Amino acid sequence: LTNVLILFAVTNTLVAYIQYFILGYRVDYVQGIFLGLGTAAHTSAAFSATAALYIYFTNTNLTNLQKILLVIFLLSPTLLVSANQIILMFVVVISFYILYNLISQKKIKNFYFFLLWGLLVFLGYRFTLQTNLYANLMSGREIFDFIDAIIYKYKVFVFLNEDFDFLNYFIGLGPGHGTSRLSLMIPMYDFIAFSSSFITEKIISIGNESYLNHPITGSSILSLVFFASGLYSELGLLGAFTYLLIWIKINHYSKKDKMVFVFILIIIGLGSIYQWPEEPAFIIYISSFIALQLAKKQENLK
Repeated sequence: LTNVLILFAVTNTLVAYIQYFILGYRVDYVQGIFLGLGTAAHTSAAFSATAALYIYFTNTNLTNLQKILLVIFLLSPTLLVSANQIILMFVVVISFYILYNLISQKKIKNFYFFLLWGLLVFLGYRFTLQTNLYANLMSGREIFDFIDAIIYKYKVFVFLNEDFDFLNYFIGLGPGHGTSRLSLMIPMYDFIAFSSSFITEKIISIGNESYLNHPITGSSILSLVFFASGLYSELGLLGAFTYLLIWIKINHYSKKDKMVFVFILIIIGLGSIYQWPEEPAFIIYISSFIALQLAKKQENLK
């Protein structure tokens, strides 16, 4: 099953290569095997990057050179498509993990690895500054606009609280009545008598008022409609706490396996900027790797 999951990622990467180098597709049109999916470009990048991290963090029958080459191959779709949030979150999580190891283990090799990683991130950042896509965003007045947009994004919790009754803080408004993917899909099925609330339209309207937070003129990274806001708005503080507790228990159950730990951080991190934990293709795939790792742990204990 592990090999099948990795084969999916290899196939996805090969298709992305064909789309980019042979068919001449660019940015969001490089979709790998996820043709026609709304988040296809990002899902394709996340798919292959997830497999790359699994190969890197787990023991395989590959030589070090084979492992490095395969990891680079699987990470390459993130550079072929417009996968900004995937790159950002993977870099943040891996940086946190390296720093965590540096502080907790206090080994000299971790220090050198941290310096090397820091150098790579810095060079990547400097390269980003040279691209036309980010030239305006990362220079002059626009960087302050970007910071304002981030603050505006997380003010969504303030906007939600304006319409909350006392119980809503703890149990939310109920599934489909906040800012989850379900709430966004309900209007598409108006022939079914689903109940809904005005909260969804209100938050979308507030987000559309800002140029950078708007889904068309801005970036999905800055969208007010993301998993964490949906979780809080529909299940409240108890639901959010329960969700986090489940991942904490899974991490504990894995005996703090480094791969499981990194993947959980990625899921929670991506959930803080967009609806990735609600994207079936992504969450089923990354959860499958976590489940396999847990199964291996149990098998080794027998």
